[in-house]
Amino acid sequence: MCDSISPTNISRRSFGGMAAAAASLALLPSGARAADVDHLAIQCIDFRLVNYANGFFNGKSGPREKDKFDLISLAGASLAGATTGMFNATKAGFWQQMDVAIPLHTIQRVWVLDHMSCGAYEAEFNGGRPMPPAVERQKHIETMGRLKSEFARHYPRIPVEFYLAAAPGTHPYPAVPERIVI
Repeated sequence: MCDSISPTNISRRSFGGMAAAAASLALLPSGARAADVDHLAIQCIDFRLVNYANGFFNGKSGPREKDKFDLISLAGASLAGATTGMFNATKAGFWQQMDVAIPLHTIQRVWVLDHMSCGAYEAEFNGGRPMPPAVERQKHIETMGRLKSEFARHYPRIPVEFYLAAAPGTHPYPAVPERIVI
């Protein structure tokens, strides 16, 4: 037996134990890795939409990719990245989030889910008051069009899909939101 003390104060027995622990940890499941995620979902912050939106995005992911998407929640969803008014201060933050998420997880597709009776849209376009549904729907479509153009400028190879859900609580969920083709 060697009685000398190593300069690191680690005995062979201690080193063997640490090596065994490291090997054991390497065998454990690693959880989500960047390679596991290639979709980015953007939804409104409205609490009434959270469970519904997660269920919708899980359905879009498919059974093997369920729960494997990055999720960003910002007021107005598409409005956050394409505002022309009161949310201008958050627009830069929206694109900063994209600039982190897209390369970090090699995002290949973006889904954007807006909803009717959105307080952010009411604040942006009607002084905080509700709008007639046809007017609000048109504002969502116009905003989605601006966001699509911004994505084409920032990330031309990443397709963006837009969806518009009915107002939370106006019908039994889970109704499928309307796909808005722009």
